[in-house]
Amino acid sequence: MANEIIYAAGIEKSGRIAYAQMVLGAQYAKADGSGLADYAIANWATYKITLTEITGTGAFVGSVPSGLAAAEYVVSIIWQLGSTAAATDDLAKSWSMGWSGSRVISVEILADTAEIQAELADGGRTDSLIDGIATQASAAAASAAAVEAKFTGITLVAKWLGLLAGKTADATTLAEVNATTAGASFNNTTDSLEAIAISTAAIEDLTKAGGDGDLAEMLSIVSSVSLGNGARTVTITVTDGTDALENARVRVTSGTTTQVGDTNVSGVIVFGIDDATWDVVITKSGYSFTPTTLVVSANTTHTYAMTEVTIPASDPDFVTGYLYCYDENGDVEESVTIQMKIVSLSGNGSGYDTAIRSETSDADGLVTFTNLVPGALYSIRRGTETDWIDTTIPAAATSPYEMDNLFGEDS
Repeated sequence: MANEIIYAAGIEKSGRIAYAQMVLGAQYAKADGSGLADYAIANWATYKITLTEITGTGAFVGSVPSGLAAAEYVVSIIWQLGSTAAATDDLAKSWSMGWSGSRVISVEILADTAEIQAELADGGRTDSLIDGIATQASAAAASAAAVEAKFTGITLVAKWLGLLAGKTADATTLAEVNATTAGASFNNTTDSLEAIAISTAAIEDLTKAGGDGDLAEMLSIVSSVSLGNGARTVTITVTDGTDALENARVRVTSGTTTQVGDTNVSGVIVFGIDDATWDVVITKSGYSFTPTTLVVSANTTHTYAMTEVTIPASDPDFVTGYLYCYDENGDVEESVTIQMKIVSLSGNGSGYDTAIRSETSDADGLVTFTNLVPGALYSIRRGTETDWIDTTIPAAATSPYEMDNLFGEDS
């Protein structure tokens, strides 16, 4: 058998280090399976029975040392405070456990931690612990049959705890859970604590302005939840012709109904929409896409390829600056006028024309300015704005250079 020692401390204790000790009279069980030994503080570490947390649950499990003789032992759970086990570590819980030599035959819950710790005020852990157990024990030992009856249908409690906590599970344990009334529809990949925690974190991050989050978390939530509540599930994958494109903005529109979202790390986005002909528009910085239509009459999957945009080159020692124009709805905007002029440049020996340069955004919202001077200060404005905004092209800038954000209205 294994994992006979089980301590559910609570989720708030997750991440801590716990270990167990087994005491018979004044002797401690040695963790290496070599039997019992008289207590000696110098040998404290040899009495440490390692416990392993079931990931993220605050539940800890460990095994009784091999070869331990049949007897009734006092099991103590201790919080390790430093890098190694020490007699000054904090006691968490103790109980009396009947051991047959191969399995647990009875369990008796003893005093609460606070009560036992009060008995340890003088620091004599061994004698005080035994005295505290002797005077404060309150629960009667349960028979082996009674204990086993409580766990009918459960092969191994530790695996049940692991299934409830994590997204992976063996078929036997999952079948046992599904055989219960409450767990009939339990799915560990979506209903476990780990799955719920990942989805919650991803949702919180997606609602934060500017948050980028953990990509795996974002993938798990975006891949499993459709945008919209229509009758059809439409899965769209966006690529560059070969590889998936993440964070491509996909907008589907039919009449007055619009759904919009960004692709995950696999280039995938899922929509829940109804039967209709939908206009599909896809945008992403550095890429272009020709809008198309999609006829939906069943659940369907489609892959669309975007084309990488080529930024025009500049003359030697100059750089090409670029930016994308978006409208008030966050969609790329064509025919936006951007004006720019050089203002100043430190150094000697050069004279630059301060005439205003004008460029217009293309169908992908892209505006480019070639032959910008690294290290120079420029003024720039959008559309009908009358105020200029200063922006500096870094001296170390290289082409293509993504320029600072710009704001302004159009005519």
